[in-house]
Amino acid sequence: MVALLLPGGAAEASNCDGHCPGAFPFLHTANSLEPGKICWDSRQGAFSGFSCKDWCLLPQYEKENPGGHLNNCPGNVCNCDWQQYCHDVSPKTYNMCTTAKRSDLPIVPAHATYEISWVRRVITYPSGSWEAKISQDAKFWHSGIIVKDLASGQTMLVQYEALNFEPDMFLPTVIAHKEHGPTANLRWNNTAVVGWLIDPDMSEWTFTIKMGTVSGAVLHNWFDWVVGFGAAHPGYTLFSVWEKAGMFPAVRNTFEFLRDSCCHRFTEDGLSAFHMAGADFSAVTQPVCRNYFVMIKRDSVPMTTVDRSDVCEWRKVVGYFRDVNRLSKNIGSPLQMKIRDSPVLAGPNGPDCPDGPDGPDGPDGPDGLDGPGPDGPDGPFSPELLKTLTRIRASFAKMIRKYGVTAYLADSESGNLAYTGLVKYHKVPLSEPYVTYLLQRMKLPWQTGGNPLECYSQEGVAMPESIKTLLTDSTTITV
Repeated sequence: MVALLLPGGAAEASNCDGHCPGAFPFLHTANSLEPGKICWDSRQGAFSGFSCKDWCLLPQYEKENPGGHLNNCPGNVCNCDWQQYCHDVSPKTYNMCTTAKRSDLPIVPAHATYEISWVRRVITYPSGSWEAKISQDAKFWHSGIIVKDLASGQTMLVQYEALNFEPDMFLPTVIAHKEHGPTANLRWNNTAVVGWLIDPDMSEWTFTIKMGTVSGAVLHNWFDWVVGFGAAHPGYTLFSVWEKAGMFPAVRNTFEFLRDSCCHRFTEDGLSAFHMAGADFSAVTQPVCRNYFVMIKRDSVPMTTVDRSDVCEWRKVVGYFRDVNRLSKNIGSPLQMKIRDSPVLAGPNGPDCPDGPDGPDGPDGPDGLDGPGPDGPDGPFSPELLKTLTRIRASFAKMIRKYGVTAYLADSESGNLAYTGLVKYHKVPLSEPYVTYLLQRMKLPWQTGGNPLECYSQEGVAMPESIKTLLTDSTTITV
């Protein structure tokens, strides 16, 4: 239990799970005044005294303020142990307290004060593995939001997590038509949840930005938003869709056409939600930097929604994901550079569907994904990894040309249904370099300005040459 300094002045444990905190343990007394709502320090209740030090009001009744007793004692709201609101903990959810409904998050006193911080760590993999090497070198991050009760010292870490952080989280499994019919043949395994941890171990969280303090009233409204985010984003998706100009923070909203659904999306939207609820984080002017995995949309060519009733179009979607799966399976350990050379083929679209033109191949463009090639890395990747990433990109480029230089993406708002009957897919016309990995600032409502270079400078790495090319192509945009 957590030691709390309550109105009576004694540091006591508090629970509030429908009962009273340790300093005021009696809910039913000889004279309770407001039965079931006020906790007392004596079985005599109001008979033993009615000063501010003798009682506290359970927080769920603060807004009601029964009898107007808080008018003279505005601080007399019981400060509860957050553990009592923690439900459905299991290893499947990384032992987080889940947030399926509002009662899965604490009820907090409106006049209490809470410190809010944004935290970040490198995504962890087994020590010595190639995944750990890539994660460290490429600065693959995970982020969360810390809420600290300044009165009690209780701390919670709120985060959005994929339950299956494996390769098949990012790509669906293709299910044979004969099993589920022509409109139900892609299966995802990308379930994600919002959860929280009490007094977490922060030893691996190496970067913290203190955003500011908020009242309990603001925090209460933010908890409402947390539940809504989890309901709207039951599936984890990695990719966003921008035109090249989206790299400029000032105009990103104009040139962003599809957003991801990952941990950084949660914290980016979460900080914005605090702002909308009344938090003042204006003292934070530095860029809050995150990872983006972006598909680059062809300028001025619209992204369209796939018509599921068009069997020929749907077969292209299935063929595309079959090809991407094959490409993924042909990649061994990137550090060992084992990319098998088996061809990536989707096959015909079907006897009733025209194959259609391959579309323009366009110029080959820069071969390097994140570096200048033989002269060594110009970004966060090692030379051997750069060679492998270059080959991956070349294979992907050959594949998408079969689809008219087009990619297909599941909508990040559509969820994680086992089959695709209700999942929305988008057709994205691509432009060089097709897919890119970026370190960029979050778009936060109280911040203005910013530039594409700042996060690379802040993190002490050079901007890759391929991304500099994107910037050069976007210089006609007014920002």
